[in-house]
Amino acid sequence: MSSSQYDAIARDYSAPSRHEHPIGRMNYETWLEELGGVSGLRVLDLGCGSGHTSRLLAMRGAIVTGLDISSEMITIARAAEKHQRLGIAYVQSDATRVLLGERYEVVTPTYLFNYT
Repeated sequence: MSSSQYDAIARDYSAPSRHEHPIGRMNYETWLEELGGVSGLRVLDLGCGSGHTSRLLAMRGAIVTGLDISSEMITIARAAEKHQRLGIAYVQSDATRVLLGERYEVVTPTYLFNYT
């Protein structure tokens, strides 16, 4: 999908009900448990979308940068950050142009692999 394709679906894709499904919660909980402690670690959330995973990681103490190709998704993520400040930096960019020169201990492409 191109940036504009994601922009067109951003509001529906980011709806809270999408992340409240019991299977979705189970997958996040299992994934976070397997990831282990992230407190104090610099994390890059590639394909962060509306920032759901970024926020979960930040709530666990990670220093998070969320990156997404969709400007609308980033707008939604930044609005959530304004509502609940967790210190997340959101960047609108293509994942193939990752923030070179930056260092991260963890990279999470939660919603990226299914589109590659």
